[in-house]
Amino acid sequence: MYPSSATMRDVRSAPSPKLGGRLYWSLRREAEALVQLESAGQGVTIAILDGALDRGHPAFAQADLKPGFFTSARSGGAAIQHGTAVASLILGRGPSGGGLAPKATGLPITIYGGDGNVGVLPCSQDDLATALEAALAASAEIINISGGGFDASGAPSPRLASVLAACARAGVAVIAAAGNDGCACPHVPAASPGVLAIGALSDDGHPLASSNWGDAYRGHSLAAPGARLPAAEAFGGWAEYAGTSYATALASGLAAKLLSGARRRRPDLRGADVIEALLRTARPPEGAWSVQHLGGTLDPRAALDWLNTPRRPASGSVRPTGGPGEAAMAAAALSPSGEGCADSERVYAVAALAVARSENAEGSVAELMRAAPSPAVRAAIQEGRIHEPGWTWSLNSGGRPILILQPDGAFARENTDWLAAAIQRQWAGEACRIAVAGWISGVHRKTGLPILRPERLGLAAWPRASQPLARMTRGAGRTGVDRALNFALTRLASEKPVSALQPASATVLPSALGRPQSHETAVAFFDPLHRLSAGRKIWRATVDVSDVLPVIVDGPHEYWTS
Repeated sequence: MYPSSATMRDVRSAPSPKLGGRLYWSLRREAEALVQLESAGQGVTIAILDGALDRGHPAFAQADLKPGFFTSARSGGAAIQHGTAVASLILGRGPSGGGLAPKATGLPITIYGGDGNVGVLPCSQDDLATALEAALAASAEIINISGGGFDASGAPSPRLASVLAACARAGVAVIAAAGNDGCACPHVPAASPGVLAIGALSDDGHPLASSNWGDAYRGHSLAAPGARLPAAEAFGGWAEYAGTSYATALASGLAAKLLSGARRRRPDLRGADVIEALLRTARPPEGAWSVQHLGGTLDPRAALDWLNTPRRPASGSVRPTGGPGEAAMAAAALSPSGEGCADSERVYAVAALAVARSENAEGSVAELMRAAPSPAVRAAIQEGRIHEPGWTWSLNSGGRPILILQPDGAFARENTDWLAAAIQRQWAGEACRIAVAGWISGVHRKTGLPILRPERLGLAAWPRASQPLARMTRGAGRTGVDRALNFALTRLASEKPVSALQPASATVLPSALGRPQSHETAVAFFDPLHRLSAGRKIWRATVDVSDVLPVIVDGPHEYWTS
């Protein structure tokens, strides 16, 4: 699992000392106008599961911070930057805004590691479960998780599901980021029914292009301001941040503020009551963006009025509208994370590589269909500016994009560097195709194309000399048969020069070995100068496609036919 940040815009040099966008300040003023919320989170303990935070930052000079805990992670570099920014949006104070609950008690629990060389190291579901147990033991009432990991099923591991169910029984509010993939794709733990999932809004009130949505979040999700949020930078300064990580922190701060204020009249309230109030009183989404708005947007006044009215049973016996409650959480524990994925979700694609750049980071179909890149795109890649925001990669077949490539995870930078090198080889005429093994993880918002997350070891370039084999490939490679053939042809293209022989046909049959999810592939070659006098050469291999990275389990063998 990774932090769910998207982008950061450093504006410390701006002439005005006041940072933050219109939507951030609107929510802040709306909450501060409620006299009952002047307590600003006092008496509420919030666990912040993230990278370590810079405790010496002036934003935390008056903060009530507990010593906190570590899992197996030790933070540095990007991880401490992320943790500091997230914590400041909950607990921080500063001239440029800061958190909505500066008087709350903060419990930092470090789950993300890393340093300046490797970026942010992920957190396992087991580590996350350990961190949640520590938060429960420390009597946290609200738990902020500004991160998550894609899982096709949306179900947590059995241990994580068990701990989340324990949080629900204790009335603890767990608030997690929906993720920044810009697709209808579930992230764990946000997709779990007992967790409040938070999406991000741009400053004009529309969902951020990168903010996730989908059926997995139905009934337990909201959208919060997620752009131009003023937050602390590790080791000094303030900057504006964007993404679901920071929208989640803002929602957690508001939840603490509401809980603290409502307890003046109803001291029995718990964190889960605030989640129910926020869901029941959310402003409904409208217009074309309604699906990406998730369950609506935050309404502090309506939520406080709902909390002030004692009209329901004790906390925990009523779940938010549409939420399946603990029974569904227990059922989810029966489905371990990563299992139950259909074969079509794994991909071994072979196609031409294309790239586009745009300010909104979504790219355009027209740009991706260009036969040659624009001079600006070519120059930016040659100058090494490939890690700046706004790039869109695609795999093209017949001149049209068929899949959107989205490198992410611990090797996102390495995979992006590989793609940049591969497309330069393609422009130079040294390569004709690339092969990509990975997972389909949702739909790209603007193009409507499937998003493919490449595996680090699943990338290969096809040399130009292998062009005759390209017509036999199966494009997106989403079925077991297509994946087996694409992998076999990639192996053949990389290891066997075609020389004077030309490919004639390719076949895929069930494996004679009787091995599950294995296919026998055969490629026939002929000599165009001796069509009648020479036989055909057969290249054969049995490919196992049970994992995302196919493997040859028998062969390759070569022989001649009469």
